[in-house]
Amino acid sequence: MRIARLVLISMAMLSILCIVACAGNQRQSAGPVASGPEAAAGEEGFAFTLYVSNQCPTVSPVDIRVWIDEEIVVDEQFEVGNQHVWKKFELRLPEGEHTLRAGSTSGEADFEKTFEVVGDLWATVGYWYYSEEHYNPTPRQFSFATSEEPINFQ
Repeated sequence: MRIARLVLISMAMLSILCIVACAGNQRQSAGPVASGPEAAAGEEGFAFTLYVSNQCPTVSPVDIRVWIDEEIVVDEQFEVGNQHVWKKFELRLPEGEHTLRAGSTSGEADFEKTFEVVGDLWATVGYWYYSEEHYNPTPRQFSFATSEEPINFQ
């Protein structure tokens, strides 16, 4: 259990480092804007900028679905590309606690985490998997990290 937690924390940190280090190699998309209860308030609430990526070279494309508070906000196929491709989705969320859930059928992984919104927030969701033959085997999983400051894509 402790090792799994350390692996998950390491993957989340690696995800943030990869975003910062590799940002110059990617194209950003404006992505969809959420509809439904979170977006109904128009400009009310806070900006929630979500970056999603497939970090697995052996499952590409991988289907990734992301729900926030039971509303689907991402439902797409993601190519691994050069592992430096993060697609941007701009949403608005009201202040308070929210639940993010990510899932993939082809990637055979599910993830759920609660997070707090008290201001603008930036986040990453990455899909990871490296087989036992890889020098750093990683189970099929999602990473999720948030930042109160913009992620520096340059």
